[in-house]
Amino acid sequence: MNLYKIVASEAPPFHAKLYQKGVETLNYLALHTRPNITFVTNLLAQFTSSLTEAHGSSVKHLLWYVKDTASFGIHEARKFKITTTAYQF
Repeated sequence: MNLYKIVASEAPPFHAKLYQKGVETLNYLALHTRPNITFVTNLLAQFTSSLTEAHGSSVKHLLWYVKDTASFGIHEARKFKITTTAYQF
């Protein structure tokens, strides 16, 4: 779906506060935990006025992607038990 080609009169409007909250959440995730969604998050952040249902569904789609891929990544399995010893003199 090309968000740039959507004309405001062609699609029903979308709730602005809900859209902004979704983009805010995605922006936090892109900056701190999910760098793979940075480009799309920045693209969605450009559309904060005259929102349509297509913009809202794009945010929902990206949130579903993040939810479904939460377990993906590199996981480290510890093979050795770490012990800490402290001495007091």
